[in-house]
Amino acid sequence: MEEAAVIQLRLPRVILAILIGGGLSIAGAAFQGMFANPLVSPDILGVSAGAGFGAALGSCYSVTDSPLKLLR
Repeated sequence: MEEAAVIQLRLPRVILAILIGGGLSIAGAAFQGMFANPLVSPDILGVSAGAGFGAALGSCYSVTDSPLKLLR
């Protein structure tokens, strides 16, 4: 039962997070290569603001006791 929940619920999310992170890193490398500008940073593109919003949203909806409770 627990293994099925891990495989069916958690594993797809982990794989998706890895794929999205890889895509973002490739996009960042492409921006850096296209513009050849050291000023192309996550701050200018708005990625940092989105990451900050996601972190704030996650902290608002997270469990207050421990993040490890989410794994149960």
